[in-house]
Amino acid sequence: MGPAPSTAEEFGAALTTLRHRARLSVRQVAARSGIPASTLGDYFAGRRLPPWNRPEVLRGILEACRVPAEDVAGWEQRLWDLRTKPEPAPVRRAPWLGLESYAPQDADLFFGRGAEVAELRGAVASALADHAVVAVVGPSGAGKSSLLGAGLAEPGEDVDLRRLTPGALPVELLEETLAVLASSGHVRLLVVDQLEELFTLGHDRSVQDRFVEVLATWLSGGDVPPSPEGPATGRRAVVVGLRADHYGSAAEHPLLLRALRERQVLVAPPGPEELRGVITGPAELVGLRLQDGLADLVLAGAVGHGRPQQVLPHLSHLLRSMWSVSDRRELTREHYEQVGGFRGSLVRWADDVVEALPEEDRRTARRLLLRLVGVQPGQAPSRRWASREELLSLGPHAQDVLEHLSDRRLVVLEDDRVSLSHEVLLVDWPLLDGWVRRRGDALRVRDRVALRRAEWLEAGRDPALLLTGSQLAVARDWLAEHREDVTAEEEEFIEAGARREEQLAAGRELTHRRTRRLLAATTVLALATASLSVAAFSSRQQVQVQRDEARSRQVANQAVSLRGEYPATAAQFAASAHALRPTREAVVAVLDAAAGPHLTRHLDPTGVNRGDVSPDGTWVALGSADGSVRTAAALTDDGLGAPSTAVNVLTEQTSPTTGVADLVVTPDGGEVVATAGPDGLRLVEVTDPARPRDAGVLSLPTEGYAVSLDVRTVEDGQLLVAGAGEEVLAWTRPVEGGGLPVGGWEAVGSVADQGRPVVDLALGPEGRRAVTLGDDGTATLWQVRPGGWRRVADTLVDPDGRLQHRVELSPDGTTAAVVGRDKTLRLFAVDDEGLTPEGEARAFASYVNDVEFAPDGEQVVAVGVGRGGAPVAAGSAGMGLHGLGRAGGVGGHRGTQRRGRGPGRGQVGGRAGERRVVLLGHDRAGARAARRRRLHHPHRRGGGAASRRGGCRRRASGPLRHRRGPPSAGAALGDPGS
Repeated sequence: MGPAPSTAEEFGAALTTLRHRARLSVRQVAARSGIPASTLGDYFAGRRLPPWNRPEVLRGILEACRVPAEDVAGWEQRLWDLRTKPEPAPVRRAPWLGLESYAPQDADLFFGRGAEVAELRGAVASALADHAVVAVVGPSGAGKSSLLGAGLAEPGEDVDLRRLTPGALPVELLEETLAVLASSGHVRLLVVDQLEELFTLGHDRSVQDRFVEVLATWLSGGDVPPSPEGPATGRRAVVVGLRADHYGSAAEHPLLLRALRERQVLVAPPGPEELRGVITGPAELVGLRLQDGLADLVLAGAVGHGRPQQVLPHLSHLLRSMWSVSDRRELTREHYEQVGGFRGSLVRWADDVVEALPEEDRRTARRLLLRLVGVQPGQAPSRRWASREELLSLGPHAQDVLEHLSDRRLVVLEDDRVSLSHEVLLVDWPLLDGWVRRRGDALRVRDRVALRRAEWLEAGRDPALLLTGSQLAVARDWLAEHREDVTAEEEEFIEAGARREEQLAAGRELTHRRTRRLLAATTVLALATASLSVAAFSSRQQVQVQRDEARSRQVANQAVSLRGEYPATAAQFAASAHALRPTREAVVAVLDAAAGPHLTRHLDPTGVNRGDVSPDGTWVALGSADGSVRTAAALTDDGLGAPSTAVNVLTEQTSPTTGVADLVVTPDGGEVVATAGPDGLRLVEVTDPARPRDAGVLSLPTEGYAVSLDVRTVEDGQLLVAGAGEEVLAWTRPVEGGGLPVGGWEAVGSVADQGRPVVDLALGPEGRRAVTLGDDGTATLWQVRPGGWRRVADTLVDPDGRLQHRVELSPDGTTAAVVGRDKTLRLFAVDDEGLTPEGEARAFASYVNDVEFAPDGEQVVAVGVGRGGAPVAAGSAGMGLHGLGRAGGVGGHRGTQRRGRGPGRGQVGGRAGERRVVLLGHDRAGARAARRRRLHHPHRRGGGAASRRGGCRRRASGPLRHRRGPPSAGAALGDPGS
């Protein structure tokens, strides 16, 4: 009969051996014994034992399997022994850790990841030899932190291993850790867990670059800080844990990109076998019994979970909760139901922790938990580390509430820092999710204030780093509406910014009063001079005329000097100069004052990222950083109308762009086409501009993302093109006689292959020519024809291709302009043979952000910053580059982005007698702005190219990647003074 079985599984295996010897199937045994086949399946699989109080069940199975009668008693004794086996001692060690990550001391309980542990250790061994970085990548909840903790529990006897998470001060923490490693053994290993905190806690690009630079310096053999004994020797490596949705952010840094390409350990959601090991392995290790069939019940709930990437934290928490309510000897189905099952255990537990508090303390718990959630524009909510001091300032009972949440493992304490126990709470706990959704905007403002305050303190309370302008206005609104959620330190920082703003305003008012007195004195002097001239007109007429002209020129020059900083005062001086005598200088001063912009701010919490104007100028399409498209009513002297309901075009935030990368309004004004990341192009119907709606998706036939768009009315309909990866994709649709489209877009597919990633493209008049710009600095001229474009010629604009990011064709298609980060505007003649260089301008002190031709093709406007910080636009006439001038009102916004439609669309957003344009970009404080101004002054003389701008259009790539600082929630509209 063999050895006696000690478990239900072994008893079932013994019965299965008998069935196999008898050459019977389960159904055949069921037919012979009269026992249902499903019940027999449980017995043979070891999920259940036959009942000991009904001996006929076991006897029927044995008789069906032809077991000799003399052996039946032995089998009944085995069943009795299993049923009456004495209870084991209670288990003192918890087999599962719940929402906590596995640490090195928990390595023996870490089951289900054997393949990943072996792969990680092999990658680390290789990286130590090469002084390289290993990247452990996976979705939130996949178990990356546990793999880094338990999987690297025994790196080797001579390996000195240190661990850190970036937190609020990543560079300082990294340098402190590396200083400890500098005095350690011959082999050094640094583990950086939750590297995504470098991108989710509001750190600017300089902090991210410095963090990676310190890692690279240490890997290359240098000590941080440098050791007086010289560079250390020995092997060293870095292992980073990265959440998969921040893959693109990490790939922007060459050191991390190399790790992602060459040494990546992918942590995917576990399969059924791995999950079974997580359930049964720790229980067997500590001697905890699982009721027959319980493992299958729990496994079924885990496999049926709606989010596979979140199954591990749910499973570990469920098993830990069952163990907590059990007798520590055996887990049963009753325990499974008692804690709420697989889907309800975590929610019920988290709700019970909060509801156990008194009503007043619940409000404190809500404020405290929201302090542990970080919300950044365009990103999903993430865990945020907060200092204990910050949390204890939330109220008199904050200490008790924090201890309550910590004792029940809803939050974790690490030194003086506090965080949520796991990010799964942000996804699957409805109570916390509802709090975050209702206060998302307030949390974003809080995080921006916290980041600016940290920079202010680090710089020794430098007044220049206090909040100003729209950022201060938004922060003060947040303080007024959510005062109970604001700490005393944050309130002090906001009030300091308000006091400095008041001081600056008082200084400006003093200057204005002095200017008004000077104006009044000048006006009185002019009136007195005029009165004396009338009295002595007959004898002093010629002398008076000369004197008035001199004074007019003097006041006009004063108006010119004041125009940049005090446009309103400059206008009064210009009017006074013209009143004295209409000299040429006075006329020019009046025209300049009349052309100056008048700004109207339009606050927008989503951050305006892209924009385009309808053909009739009655509405504007806005693409936001949160991945949505909205419309706003007509451009009026009061600014934009209220934005419409948002239409989401991005299903998720993806790299390489943040938010809407580009959008265009079709020539008929009936649709907005926007880039939609991996989904392709999103169509938004705007038949009623006040109520835009999702009209579907144009899928990309190739992998990658579309980063630039253009659309034209061609001979037989409309042509839409998109630059995606190294290819140009096209769609067409016919139009009626009145210019209205008939039917939907028909995919043409790939019409051109640049050979390098396309960073920009431009269609010529009637879509007969096109120019594409690759990331290697090559501009390619194409002949547009059905079935595929013909490559005419390639022209290398600049050997360093990364410096070029804009290309534009003139309305007649005979001139091309290229600008970029090399501070240069270049013009090329375009003919059937290719592009021929014509001229260039290098009067810019920084990036040239955009370029556009006037509707007549005689002038070109390039927007950038001139030498000395002055905003500059470069002008072109005919075949050469002739002038440079200040682009008043345009260059004042850094990172300006524009896009348009070329000939036939020159009066973008205009009305009869006017030409207007919408410019999107960032002001010096990082705020996005939309600015509108008249572009045509038929009586103006001089003034450079800035006075001759034609219809412009908005660009969608390039400058956004270089913006600095978080975007503010606002836009501004400009209109000329009267």
